[in-house]
Amino acid sequence: MKLNPAFIEYVKTNIATSIDLEATPQDDDSIQNFAAVLENNTQINSLYFSESQINDDQLQILSRAIKNNKSLCFIDFSINPAITEKGIEYLTEALKQGSSIQVINLSYITLTPKSIDLLNEAVYESLSIIRLIPEEIMTPKAKEIAANNKILSKVRAALETSQPHKQYASDLLCNAYKILSSCFPNSVSKKTQQEEKKYCPKVF
Repeated sequence: MKLNPAFIEYVKTNIATSIDLEATPQDDDSIQNFAAVLENNTQINSLYFSESQINDDQLQILSRAIKNNKSLCFIDFSINPAITEKGIEYLTEALKQGSSIQVINLSYITLTPKSIDLLNEAVYESLSIIRLIPEEIMTPKAKEIAANNKILSKVRAALETSQPHKQYASDLLCNAYKILSSCFPNSVSKKTQQEEKKYCPKVF
């Protein structure tokens, strides 16, 4: 699927939860226009760019949008050999700054030791990441934090329910955080600690 003006306008004006651009190379202008829409979109939760010849410059543009988008949960940049360590730097910087991304697929991309370190650091500082693909690049600490994020994300979701249930959800979140802090004292990210303070300050 090509990111032509008609398709970008469709995404802008219609409810689309998944965008599949697999095996479809895009030019820089199309990426720029799509990123502008993605940044403020509240419907898209999955984005597939596998085998789309995405390069570092295009990934930088998309990363800016990913940083600000709050509905996107899954991104697939697999099989894009033009993505290098520099592109991973752009992506991980966005992931560290409060994105909603839970799962990132970077299979069949050459990941340098520094790239792997950056990705694991993104998990350490993330409030949302629950899985990196390929999973073998994750450190034991990253896997623990990802597991913590998975549990906490389910409880956080309860806070979006109707008002009568919010106190109950908040209590659940506090209890979940206490348990995770006790079981994994060295694997709870600083950002998660800061976030949980507003829900259960007595824990601290």
